[in-house]
This record gives sequence, C-alpha cells and structure tokens, in this order.
Amino acid sequence: MSKKVAVIGASANPNKYEHKAAKAYLKCGYTVYPINHKEKEIA
Repeated sequence: MSKKVAVIGASANPNKYEHKAAKAYLKCGYTVYPINHKEKEIA
C-alpha cells in the first residue's frame, strides 16, 4: 500500500510551513496531494 497525504493550504512559497511539510512528506516517499484554491501551481 502506498503512502498518501493531502496538505491543506499548501503553498508555492518555500518559506511557509505548508510548503516545507509537503517537501518533507515527498522526501519520506509519500504521494502528496497539495490543496490550495488560491494557488495555480505548487512546486
């Protein structure tokens, strides 16, 4: 079973906690689903 997580409020701004959290989950092998209706793209 693959590990999956949704990051509510994910941000494209690398200084924000939500951006750092998404990167940390990716580093640990999770599939990350970033959720933020205000962002067009989250890298």
